[in-house]
Amino acid sequence: MKLNTNKIKSFKIYTDDTDENKVLVGNDIETALEILENNGYIVEVEIEEINPILYVEYLKKVVADIKANDEWVNDSHTKAEHRGVCNGLDMLVRHFEEEGDTK
Repeated sequence: MKLNTNKIKSFKIYTDDTDENKVLVGNDIETALEILENNGYIVEVEIEEINPILYVEYLKKVVADIKANDEWVNDSHTKAEHRGVCNGLDMLVRHFEEEGDTK
């Protein structure tokens, strides 16, 4: 599972072209690290583990937002679909809660 908790919102890597035409060569951390390593830099990366309790709380907020969006429900069929979506999301939250209890 990958949760993006980086502090950098976005970045882009360009070539340094003399005609002032920048050429995009990368916009993700893996590409940036590869470019540095290929140019002789030694890269050490420290990854901070995510607190699983905070992740589950964040997940619960997202699920609540999704479940609250019922603007598209306009008949018995879409109501049943919304109920199914809600049930699936509840199962997802329970799964993450249970996984957190076993670790």
